Amino acid sequence: MEVLKTRMALRKTGQYSGMLDCAKNILSKEGMAAFYKGYIPNMLGIIPYAGIDLAVYEVWSL
Repeated sequence: MEVLKTRMALRKTGQYSGMLDCAKNILSKEGMAAFYKGYIPNMLGIIPYAGIDLAVYEVWSL
């Protein structure tokens, strides 16, 4: 979904008719691996955020 969101935000006017059209084009032109572009950097950003969020929640909920 992150790839679709980014592609839809940065598209040229009229490039895609919607999310499904965007997904079809990515799949047909670039293959399934294109949906996982940027997965590792995204996880490297989310994991510390989630850990800090959980730790703070646990401290404040006591």
